Amino acid sequence: MRHQTTEKHCPWQNGRIERFFGTFKTHIRQILIEDATQLGKQVPTFFGWNIQIRLHQSLGGRTPAEVWLGLEPPKASSWFYVSLWHGALRGFYAPPT
Repeated sequence: MRHQTTEKHCPWQNGRIERFFGTFKTHIRQILIEDATQLGKQVPTFFGWNIQIRLHQSLGGRTPAEVWLGLEPPKASSWFYVSLWHGALRGFYAPPT
């Protein structure tokens, strides 16, 4: 991993992070955040959901965790339904075996 900079006002130069924050904003707007402390507690929840539960089209319907760790997609029988943020974040999760 290396630090990468982009020109000012050129979001197309870093599409991955722009997509991440776009997804984050879409979901965070669905819940009530009362202060910065509460926001700080919700960010790790979103990050975990995005990495371990949310299937990514660009990764062939796999999660980033599966791709990063070289895991095969789990069998459907081992999945369980997850709903967070009052249903704003949801999906099926299968713990690594």
